[in-house]
Amino acid sequence: MPNSDVDWFSRDVAANSQTGTESQNTGTGSQNSQAGKSVTSAKPEKNSVLPKHVEVRKDQPLKPHSANPRATIVDRVPTVYLTPEAYRRICAIVDIAPLEVGWLGSVRILPNGDFLIENVFLVKQSVTATETELSVDGVSDLVVELLKQGESGLAQVNKLHFWGHSHVRMGTYPSGTDERTMERFCAEGHEFYIRGIVNKLGDGKFDIYYCRVGLRLLDVPWSVRDEQTGAILLSHRRHESLWTSFFGTKTEDTPCPLPEQLKVSEELRSAIEAEYKLKVTERKPMFSLPSWNKQTPFPIDFLPDKEIYKNKPKSSRMFGSFGNWLGDLISAPIRPVRRKSADKDQK
Repeated sequence: MPNSDVDWFSRDVAANSQTGTESQNTGTGSQNSQAGKSVTSAKPEKNSVLPKHVEVRKDQPLKPHSANPRATIVDRVPTVYLTPEAYRRICAIVDIAPLEVGWLGSVRILPNGDFLIENVFLVKQSVTATETELSVDGVSDLVVELLKQGESGLAQVNKLHFWGHSHVRMGTYPSGTDERTMERFCAEGHEFYIRGIVNKLGDGKFDIYYCRVGLRLLDVPWSVRDEQTGAILLSHRRHESLWTSFFGTKTEDTPCPLPEQLKVSEELRSAIEAEYKLKVTERKPMFSLPSWNKQTPFPIDFLPDKEIYKNKPKSSRMFGSFGNWLGDLISAPIRPVRRKSADKDQK
């Protein structure tokens, strides 16, 4: 491929030489040569001729392009509010349930775009230590029970746009099962749906799914609000220290003290316990390990029982066939052993 710089330079030299010859009718060859040198020594202007690899776009009709969608929060993030009744019921359910448990709730959109969770309902389900599965019959029974209340129950059914569940003492980050559950809810034709994940440690996260537009807002702010007075009963106070204000780092959250009216009463606790025993079935997984010590949960190794395992040769214990070792691991009784004690037993 010829050099573009050489092309435009040679063309300019030829043009300038021809101009110099026509302008001078007399003179020696040496004078013409000097005139040619003086003319060609001038550097041509930049971008006078575009390189061949540069494409010059032409005017054409409007047409779609390869889109790069993204969302930007312009004004404010919607807040999820809970009524005192819904908050107390959630706290009671999470405190009573030793395993994961889920519930549904009715939601109302406020005029400013915020959401208010009015009430929550415990449904029939089977649960384990790591998952909860709402049964179709349980949801149907809840709908029938609400419809028996008349027009108020029908309004509650039409506002069932909230699914919450407990992660016991694990983090409140969604799992793959949680994501698939939200996909199922959105596929049912809801305009929006709210997901709440809480645990016994006092953590709670709420996500808003705008199902029809395919948009979700994760970890939105939430508070407890009195529906009648509009007062905020429980929220987080943000305070900035000198360090955070100067360096622009994230501010810290200071939770407000729990008001007396948000504490779970013994009467409500007894009612939730009876409802939990009636609707929730605790099932064991096909392969389960004993729970670890709550005070110091890590690190822990789950090794076969020492009395059965110590008779194996050391080479076959860990450095032999992985299949044999895995078979011994599954067939032998399993118990939690700390790393230090496990090292001593192997020695």
